[in-house]
Amino acid sequence: MTENVTGLSMSPLELVALLSAVAPVAARWLRPAGRPYVTIAAAVLVLSAIVLSVVGLRWQMLPVLAGAALALPFALSPLLRGRTGRPTWRARWWPALPGSLACVGLIATGPVAAWAFPVEAHGAVSLPQQLVMRDGRYQE
Repeated sequence: MTENVTGLSMSPLELVALLSAVAPVAARWLRPAGRPYVTIAAAVLVLSAIVLSVVGLRWQMLPVLAGAALALPFALSPLLRGRTGRPTWRARWWPALPGSLACVGLIATGPVAAWAFPVEAHGAVSLPQQLVMRDGRYQE
């Protein structure tokens, strides 16, 4: 589960977190019928973030989780308010557009960083059993 997909330099669990992080950002621009599915994506995002933190969170995923954390309150508050019977409030498009672009930019830096700075796996370092000192003596 932690092995990287060839070409993407990301594990399948990181790809799930990445795709589910885009859903809260897109929630503002979805039709009302599609917005409740954002809660499913948010649950998948939280679960994948928990599993990633247990397995080992790479620094390349921090901007992805930060962008999703910024977008989640704005995506989930209209859905939760709608269930209580109160009218939902949505931001106008002109302040929501820069916020959505900033969150998408943060989320996009994760795969770019994973591609640009891959974690290379090296085998065990093989050293000679005896090390030669400067004066020609051997030390073990």
